[in-house]
Amino acid sequence: MNTAQMVKIASNLKHNHIVITNGVEDAIAESDEFAKFVLESCTAFKNGNWGKVSADSWEMNDLAKLMQGMRILAIYENVDGQIIWINKDEIALTILLPSEY
Repeated sequence: MNTAQMVKIASNLKHNHIVITNGVEDAIAESDEFAKFVLESCTAFKNGNWGKVSADSWEMNDLAKLMQGMRILAIYENVDGQIIWINKDEIALTILLPSEY
């Protein structure tokens, strides 16, 4: 992952502490398409689109966004079947692969 990609992802989320796990970082470094997928997922997250979560989780995420400090988990899948999770809590916003949870 290059610095410009990191800055673009971080500025899109506007969170004080952003963590990108090693698996996501490696996948971004290997593929510009995956980097684009992560950036698009971050934009969706910022806009309240929680991806492939259940209806109940979607409602909880909407409430958590209003309440601030509550946990939000969003799940995104690209056309190649690759999945990332974006998890936001009071400490950090983390972008990770499901296998890294």
